[in-house]
Amino acid sequence: MKCGIYFYKVGMFKVYAPIINACLKKGIEVVVYRPLLSNSSVENIKTKAQMLQDAKQMPFGNNFTILFFSSLQELESILINETPTFLITYETDGILIFQKFENYDKLFGPLGIPIFSVQWTFENFNTESITTHGNPKFLHTRKLFSCY
Repeated sequence: MKCGIYFYKVGMFKVYAPIINACLKKGIEVVVYRPLLSNSSVENIKTKAQMLQDAKQMPFGNNFTILFFSSLQELESILINETPTFLITYETDGILIFQKFENYDKLFGPLGIPIFSVQWTFENFNTESITTHGNPKFLHTRKLFSCY
């Protein structure tokens, strides 16, 4: 089983770390799809380095991969070839991106990849950092979690 997660900006590990940890605990492989949005190769190298650094700070383990892509066509090709069991994105931004695919109906139609769109809200922000989001030893400090 494979979970695909669409990241569209740096810092999204804060949102997805609890989901990534839960999937990995259940033996589900996790693949993060991250766009390289800049036309500058220097900026893209910085983006990759930041994402990889953020990932190293989290206790994700071996069944975790980050795939970078430069265009919607490249992401669509990756999803066709690697077909995750389900896909998760933040709010509706990812879904709006996916709707631009030429093969949207084939990929996400009735027999296609299920998409889950999530938004996380924390009542207590005093422990917010890249290493506290989704790290089980810090979860007890949260007053309220909601996912819708």
